[in-house]
Amino acid sequence: MELYQIRSFIAVAEALNLTHAAKATHQSPSAVSSQIKSLENEFGVVLFKRSTKGMTLTPEGEDLLISAKKLDGAAKDLSGKASRLSQTLSGTVNIGINTDPGYLNLSGLSQWMSEALPKVSLTYIETQTYSTPGILKKGTIDLGFHFGQFHELGIHSLILAKSRIRVVLPAGKTSGLANSPLAELVKFPWVWTRHACPFHSAFQERLDRENLKLKATADAVDEKIVEELVKSGTGAALMREDQALKLVDNGWAVFWDGPEDAQFDDAVMEIPLCLACLDSRKEERLIAAFLSAIEKFKHIPLT
Repeated sequence: MELYQIRSFIAVAEALNLTHAAKATHQSPSAVSSQIKSLENEFGVVLFKRSTKGMTLTPEGEDLLISAKKLDGAAKDLSGKASRLSQTLSGTVNIGINTDPGYLNLSGLSQWMSEALPKVSLTYIETQTYSTPGILKKGTIDLGFHFGQFHELGIHSLILAKSRIRVVLPAGKTSGLANSPLAELVKFPWVWTRHACPFHSAFQERLDRENLKLKATADAVDEKIVEELVKSGTGAALMREDQALKLVDNGWAVFWDGPEDAQFDDAVMEIPLCLACLDSRKEERLIAAFLSAIEKFKHIPLT
């Protein structure tokens, strides 16, 4: 049950006409009809009697309408109070940035936050995923973007999206490895890291399952350094798919797609992109307001 479905139910109950209710809620009649059917399926009752003359509420619908209006009113009251609180909040939030600003859509995020929290200023600090828990505990940052999920106590993480991770090989040095089995791929030199990078940890788990060891030839975790090492032909590497595409499109690298009879998903890993804070601070007004605002931001496309 979603709030927008409840509001569609109320609109239909007041108009007793799908077309009029759709106009009132700025939706299509089919969308409103689908939402009513979803509610009826979830509640296990019929909300409306439908006929050629229009729609009328069933007794069950009339009863549930009273509760629906109370729920809608409570939601509006909560939203209003939150809006008033956000206008009074002021201060600075220090945010750790673990990857390039464009990927995190910092311009869109900053615009969104300037409207949601107009008196709160944001400071961005360059970080790495593996260092985020430590600098959160030191208080250097209040919140930090990171890949993967932390398993240590005291860290609260909000999953924002999933990042697609691919194996890339330097162009011209692959000798047909783009469609090789994993056992052949690991024989090629690799750009790896000793740090707790979630990309490498996830891939290492796969290697461990198949009792394979790769040949590490360079140690790097910074994305720009990894990119340059692949371009120079140093070795294969794990990269975000969007970042790797730039190398592939420019002829500097190729993707490893696995054997031709393998599933495409075998060559792709999905790693969560998250935002973390100390568990002990997640209820602080500034941090709680930021987390609430970014929850809404991640669902609303700004472009």
